[in-house]
Amino acid sequence: MRIRAFLLTLLSVSVGLVGCETRSQKPLAFPSPTMSMPVSTLLAPLVHINLSMLPIKAAFFELRWNSQPEADRYRLWLDSKPFKDNLVLPREILDLTGYALGSHTLKLESINARGQVTAVGELRFELQAPGPSPTVYPTSSAVPKASPAVGPTSPPQPKVSPTPVVVVLPSPIPNDICDACFSEKTTFNGYVYDDQFMPMPGVTIQVKSLISNIQFDMQKTTSSNGQFYFSNAPSGVHIEIIAYKAGFTPRKRVEFLHSNKEDNPIINWYNFGTDGREPFNSTGYDALSDKPEVTTITPSRNSSGVAFNTSFVLKFSEPMAKQTVEKSFMISAFNRRKLTVDADNLRTAGGANTVIGTGKIATNFLPGNSTPIWDATAFESSWNSDATEITLRFKEGKNLPSDRDSNLVPDYNVSFHGLDINKRFIQDASGVIRNDKFFKLTDGDFEESYKFSIKSDEVKPTLTQMTPDPQSPHGGGFILHYSEPMILETLGVNIAGGMSDTPTAFIHAPAGYPGAVYSTAAKAAENYHLLVKDALGQTRFEGSWAQLGGRVEYLSRDASRKSVRLTLPPFASAATDPDVQTRLTQLLSRGHTLTEGVVPSLFEIGERLTFRVEADVMDPAGNTVDSARNNVVLTLNG
Repeated sequence: MRIRAFLLTLLSVSVGLVGCETRSQKPLAFPSPTMSMPVSTLLAPLVHINLSMLPIKAAFFELRWNSQPEADRYRLWLDSKPFKDNLVLPREILDLTGYALGSHTLKLESINARGQVTAVGELRFELQAPGPSPTVYPTSSAVPKASPAVGPTSPPQPKVSPTPVVVVLPSPIPNDICDACFSEKTTFNGYVYDDQFMPMPGVTIQVKSLISNIQFDMQKTTSSNGQFYFSNAPSGVHIEIIAYKAGFTPRKRVEFLHSNKEDNPIINWYNFGTDGREPFNSTGYDALSDKPEVTTITPSRNSSGVAFNTSFVLKFSEPMAKQTVEKSFMISAFNRRKLTVDADNLRTAGGANTVIGTGKIATNFLPGNSTPIWDATAFESSWNSDATEITLRFKEGKNLPSDRDSNLVPDYNVSFHGLDINKRFIQDASGVIRNDKFFKLTDGDFEESYKFSIKSDEVKPTLTQMTPDPQSPHGGGFILHYSEPMILETLGVNIAGGMSDTPTAFIHAPAGYPGAVYSTAAKAAENYHLLVKDALGQTRFEGSWAQLGGRVEYLSRDASRKSVRLTLPPFASAATDPDVQTRLTQLLSRGHTLTEGVVPSLFEIGERLTFRVEADVMDPAGNTVDSARNNVVLTLNG
């Protein structure tokens, strides 16, 4: 079927609201937006989407189209240039202020969940300058008279410059014009259904005008068959319609009231939900539901530049059974990323991404589709007094993995699909369960999950402190403290320097990477340089911790994951540097004895120890250690 787009001649700035005409103003040169266009007026090929445009005020118009069943989102082009993207509802307010007079073309694309364009609509329209009118441009004194010839020194008059521009009406619209525009009354009606397609009696319908100087505020209750009907409403205005009933989540619609002199029930028919058959001017997600749902969230849906240690705040439609929320909460990676810290990984043939995700909010959370990052155990949680809002704050040592390269930073996905298959639902305080489509964050459909983007992390780690390790099993152990967590032990993958686990990856390791073949605790010891001087300033030892046979591991008892533990082996013979053997001999000559399986005290009271970490060691975001703050000093006291 070949469907062509409508040709609208829009008197952009002179246009009043639908169903009215300002004094001395020419009537609009396009058909009534409430009537179907004849096929003979269609111009261009291609289309399954019918577009219509309604004037609101000045250069503002409402674009409407028929909803597409496969649409995940809509994308709008104006004159072959991107105009708006990620549209959810089958309508959008357009601000054409500043656009040149003349012909323009709007193109709408319906895009499915796979990113494919499945339907296209096109609408051509023309912006024209208004004719002179004494009421369109009121002044503070006398009303200007229309003049056939517009001169440069004339009083303010509408005029067309050599370069066409959109002339904008003064804002707000003067009351004396609006009083005439909104004098016509109209009706509107509809039905309210629940999410089981049943009509709902006793639902309160609250309506109000969204035009500040047009008073219309009424309330009614649906009849036994779920119907509501309002008369004597002002035409040509946007109104807000709210449907609510105790125990159900309220729903809201914002609609434009058209002229309806024939009292046609099809015009201004606004249902909430459907009866399960073909929907008319409504969808299933508009239905009232007694199931709990998430209504607002922080970070917000599709937000960007979020801090990687952000807190999460989820507002529910009603009081919740707290444990069901906490047990089901899950954060997953949303897309595929190979992080800087993991750039050369060989965990699989040819390397692999550090984290994976499908990039689809409807499926990303399913097992195997994405890398699980954190569940509620990574957070300290608190609830408000009526159990309708939870705040989740990261525990020490945990945050969302980021990267120093903004192009490699993963996006993240929040859902209620925990790793335990039995913990994938939420329940309200009365026992009603929801086990799918948990989020109602827009005027559009429910969503299984939502995604957001975090900012890059370009802060270099530093060494902040060194202390003797009181729990070192063989003596001679130390703890080095960094300025930030040096490993992120997420649910799906440990993220830390050395994780690529190639033969040379250990140079990035702050400590031995768990389960590594190459980036071991012994190899990580090569990244720590030790200088020992006695009380007189004489050098006693200089070399790597590895040359003493040492190892470096993450300090398990430090929840912040900012600390690494340097230990020595039980046998002195494990030291690989001959100078160490000489030093041991010197220690023995000072009265020490070497016992099988015990490391003698290599360090004397009064000696000054300086540890320096090598410059290639990385934090989880791939930042190397700050070379200006990569050493710490400790003087041994008695």
